[in-house]
Amino acid sequence: MTSPSPEGAVPGSEDEAGNGIDQTARGVGDANVDHAVPLDDSRLRALGLTGDQSERRPDPQDPMAATDEGVWSDPLLVADTPMWLSHHPPLYYDRCARVAGLHVCRRCLVLYPLALVAGVVVTVGNWWNSSWDPWVLWLFPLPGVVEFVLDNLGVVEYRPRRQVALSALGAVAAGVGYTRYLRDFTDPLVWSVVAVYTAACLSAAVVGGVRRQRSYLESVTDRSSTIGGDR
Repeated sequence: MTSPSPEGAVPGSEDEAGNGIDQTARGVGDANVDHAVPLDDSRLRALGLTGDQSERRPDPQDPMAATDEGVWSDPLLVADTPMWLSHHPPLYYDRCARVAGLHVCRRCLVLYPLALVAGVVVTVGNWWNSSWDPWVLWLFPLPGVVEFVLDNLGVVEYRPRRQVALSALGAVAAGVGYTRYLRDFTDPLVWSVVAVYTAACLSAAVVGGVRRQRSYLESVTDRSSTIGGDR
């Protein structure tokens, strides 16, 4: 036996009203999903991850969420490899190669082993002419130095294959330089090359780092003001 409907109530109107509310809520939810900001997962892919594989994955509707302390956090800024191996923060792990699950600097992974091989090769026998040393030491690293400077200043985009090729070229010069250094720790040619190219690379790294930090802080400030305005 069914309970009598309240006086004046239309049978079924309560269920229909409830269904209407549910449909409205679902419609609002769908609208929010449709208008959500797409998640840029390019850096996740660079880490070999997808959004659902990261325990601290970003919310698709709020890629950068503020913590309780008000500090902006990015789930990709969590290092999984010591800096002495990666030489790069997590944001730039695309410049690393994966070795045994660790991110190892791709440039150094090519440079140092090949430099060791080159150093051994030029010292075996008497085929190497020392008059070639200045040309090799100054010219072979030059393309890699130019690429390093332009990359850090944001003039060119990073290309792994280009970096590997230029690092291999510089490794030959490094091998020759090592042999000269072992014969004379104060070799003026070796130290002049090291001083000039180190100064160029270090200057570009500092300037580029300051620019990236400033750009990042500006983007965080803009995002903070936008989210604050929406609220």
